[in-house]
Amino acid sequence: HFLEVGLEVVVSGVPNLYKKGNFSLIVKSVNPVGAGAIKKALEALKKKLEAKGYFDLSRKKSLPRFVKKIGLVTSESGEAINDFLKNVGHRGFNINFFDVFVEGSQAENSVVRALKWLNLNLSNLDVIVLIRGGGSAESLQAFNSEKIAEAVFMSRIPVITGVGHEGDETIVDFVSDERCSTPTAVALLINRLMDNLEKELAEKSFDLSLSFEKNLEIKNRKIQKNGFSLFTVLQKVFERWFRVESSFSRAAVFIEKKIQIQTIKLKNINQNFVRAAAEKINEDSHSLSKNELSLTPLNPQAVLGRGYSLVKGPQGFI
Repeated sequence: HFLEVGLEVVVSGVPNLYKKGNFSLIVKSVNPVGAGAIKKALEALKKKLEAKGYFDLSRKKSLPRFVKKIGLVTSESGEAINDFLKNVGHRGFNINFFDVFVEGSQAENSVVRALKWLNLNLSNLDVIVLIRGGGSAESLQAFNSEKIAEAVFMSRIPVITGVGHEGDETIVDFVSDERCSTPTAVALLINRLMDNLEKELAEKSFDLSLSFEKNLEIKNRKIQKNGFSLFTVLQKVFERWFRVESSFSRAAVFIEKKIQIQTIKLKNINQNFVRAAAEKINEDSHSLSKNELSLTPLNPQAVLGRGYSLVKGPQGFI
């Protein structure tokens, strides 16, 4: 879309030379040369991708509040990785590094392959960080690639970019979910997310502690109130119990005295009965003895004993 007459470009492709001397070139890529040509190509690609919705804010993925697992895509031999690791610090991040080419003919496919592999094999990453250090417009050309832009757009994992120096502008910056000016700025952003989270946790912890103390105070007042009410109720119950107990004790003492009096009365009655029975027995015995003495002379045996006889006839006593 950016080709025009007089434009200087670098063409990559597969050449063919035939026996008759004919020459053909199967073009694989065309890259502009020079700042002006690169700018024109960049503007043309921006319009194309903007029309496809690649830059829409509505489709950009939000960064997670808590970043723990990071997919780092850059060259292991560049300064970008050192700047990033030095500034991200030692906060326990789990960094999965994917070494790629960041310039040259292999950079485009190398970065696309890394983004696709991370999405396929490490889908639990919190973010993917795509970075490279500064350089000339020509050296940053890989990051103006439509293929890389599409890979960033299709990534299910949020992508943070930090390409070049302050002021550098590439296509992937417009497509990414979060753009930073440098690799160092990416590290500082991730640390800022952690700082915000730690601050929020501290605030939540303070609010929770304050709320807990407030609720504890409310509960304590309620317990004291209920305790006082319970004490009042129990006091009334105990007072009633003491009154009942006193009444019962008085009744028990009265009954015990009654029992003692009745026991004494019963004992006296028993003694009187025994004495009366003994006197009656003695009296009856004396009367019986007296009657026996009176009846003894009338006893036929006694009469016979005095010389009298009893005559029997054939028919028995006469």
